Amino acid sequence: MHMRLSPDAMGKLFARVALAGIKESGLSTPELVAHKRHIARPVSLMSGQCFSLRRALQEGAAGAICPVPMILPRSALELVRAHRAGDDRACRAAQRRLL
Repeated sequence: MHMRLSPDAMGKLFARVALAGIKESGLSTPELVAHKRHIARPVSLMSGQCFSLRRALQEGAAGAICPVPMILPRSALELVRAHRAGDDRACRAAQRRLL
């Protein structure tokens, strides 16, 4: 079931319910960022796709839940490790491989 919540509704939901995180299944990184900005406490946000994972990580996502790493696990892991290490060049290279 797909349920789309506005950033405001997302903020209200997280204020009332003890959720640890959420998977943003949309293809919009700006939507993920908007949701993050409306949640007034630390939570784990996961992107539902890997095609803009570098950007999602830069914007504060914890990672992704998507099928691409099943096919390219090393590239996905390299992207996350490079991001955590602050190596944007390696991060961009891994993102290109995922594309």
